[in-house]
Amino acid sequence: MKFTKLFAAGATVLIAGSTLAACGSNSNSSSSSAKKTINWMDSAEIPTNKT
Repeated sequence: MKFTKLFAAGATVLIAGSTLAACGSNSNSSSSSAKKTINWMDSAEIPTNKT
């Protein structure tokens, strides 16, 4: 029983790791060396208690 649970947990981790590695791969190696910049601007009014 303990071996079965351990085997199931190991298989789950292996499958999850394989899936994440496959989804994260980038076939274009030249783009990985390019610098990427993200500019973020957020504007909001400050709420006040005007009565």
